[in-house]
Amino acid sequence: MNKILKLVFILALGIILTFVVRLNPQRALAATKEELRDKIKNQISDNILAEYYDDYDNDGTKELFAVTGLEYEENQIWFANDSYVKCVYDEEKSVYQEKVKVCKVSARQKLFVCETGWYGSGSSSECFYISSGNVIRVEKCGEGLKQISGKKFYITPSAFDMNSNEEGHTWKTYYIKWTGKEFKEYKVRQISLGKLKKYKNANKYINQARKLGYNVGDIYKRSNGIINVNLHKYASSDELVYNENITFRIKGKKVVLVVDNKKGKDIIQKSSQGGSYQAYGLLW
Repeated sequence: MNKILKLVFILALGIILTFVVRLNPQRALAATKEELRDKIKNQISDNILAEYYDDYDNDGTKELFAVTGLEYEENQIWFANDSYVKCVYDEEKSVYQEKVKVCKVSARQKLFVCETGWYGSGSSSECFYISSGNVIRVEKCGEGLKQISGKKFYITPSAFDMNSNEEGHTWKTYYIKWTGKEFKEYKVRQISLGKLKKYKNANKYINQARKLGYNVGDIYKRSNGIINVNLHKYASSDELVYNENITFRIKGKKVVLVVDNKKGKDIIQKSSQGGSYQAYGLLW
């Protein structure tokens, strides 16, 4: 009797496995993390510093991104799936391991995001996604790319724009969104001070900046409800123009101050990120 039950169990298990393979043959034959790692190891002479094993395209199989090379020196990024292995990044820069993120942007898609540079004052962001089994490198990712939630991201491109001599390093926040294949900035248009003052609270905040000696420059209104106001003032001591900014968020018919530094003593210290905003920040 026991032999018959065992035989029935084996036959049933075989039928189930056959059904699974026919239903999703890719999942049944999917490579393990170790197998994908070995694929990469066979192509390199350096060490693997970090691995990021996940199902990036929600097809039921996992892929592997790996950072290779020496820590704090030139690194490469390799990709491996069931079909192939490929070096997707090799530009004589270091990959900042502490800033590597796997970002879930939808139920069907995850992005591999990282920051590269030489641990100096500037860096550049890299992003990859999977489409039909192929790894795609996103062309324009900016600098300091970070996910807010879902498809909402922001970047903090660096600039030397604290004064009219192009001195002083600044990083200002620009909000962007993921479309499924690329990052795009929100629509922007310049508005006049008069139009800005139609929002409740705007005049109050502008007067606070003016009391500190600042004049209003370009004003950018963005389709995500953000308004960036550039400010500047002349210093007779060194004959330079100094640049600052304040940012508002639209809430109905009023604006509220976006606070970057809660410990700031005045409106500039609280809201400014230094320098002058441009219409667009996603330039590369």
